[in-house]
Amino acid sequence: MSYLEFLRVLCDVWGYRVFVGMPVEGYEELFKYMVPEYMHYIPTLSANIALNIAAGVSYGDVKSVLFIDSLDLSKLTYEINELNSIKCMDLLIITNGVVNAVYNEIELSSVVGNLEDATLLKDALNILILKDGDLHA
Repeated sequence: MSYLEFLRVLCDVWGYRVFVGMPVEGYEELFKYMVPEYMHYIPTLSANIALNIAAGVSYGDVKSVLFIDSLDLSKLTYEINELNSIKCMDLLIITNGVVNAVYNEIELSSVVGNLEDATLLKDALNILILKDGDLHA
């Protein structure tokens, strides 16, 4: 799937509008395709700041996406669970690599391992794992 097709699915099909985070390793090019007509992208310098912005947006009933490297994700499991316990976030976490151990620590509603068969739960905390070759220019 191309970067542009992927972003159109996120915005037009799944209804996400706010994208927060840092470029995920291997998918730095994706951010060049983010245009303000479709979405709002808020780049951050730390994963913790990105999580808090995405959670705040989600609390305002706007669907948000958190881009986070799998190594950073494993460091934020406690914070993610705490924020989600306050109010169920309509948040999609997009990460890279294999983070199976993290799944057991995060109270997720849905784990999507295959981009082509992705089904997200509405009003829920979902995670999408990008693998090498899933997206291209």
